[in-house]
Amino acid sequence: MKMKKLLANPDAWTQGKYARDAYGKEVHVDSPKATCWCLEGAFIKCYPRNNRKIFKKLVNKIQFIVNWNDAPERTHQDVINVLNELDI
Repeated sequence: MKMKKLLANPDAWTQGKYARDAYGKEVHVDSPKATCWCLEGAFIKCYPRNNRKIFKKLVNKIQFIVNWNDAPERTHQDVINVLNELDI
């Protein structure tokens, strides 16, 4: 699954943790209870950790992924725009 599909719904995106459950509690990105992910959490969920090609695309666009994702002014639409642009 591509990250843009995983994060398509605004409720599937989060800030401050890699993944959360329906109650907002932090869970592992691969947990069956996970309902939302940050940008890096979505990468870990969707692509093998050794997928350097995809990670390089993302880092070349957004140097500090976690800082970018967690910026207070960041919106879900910002995330989707980047994922659509990179087609990941």
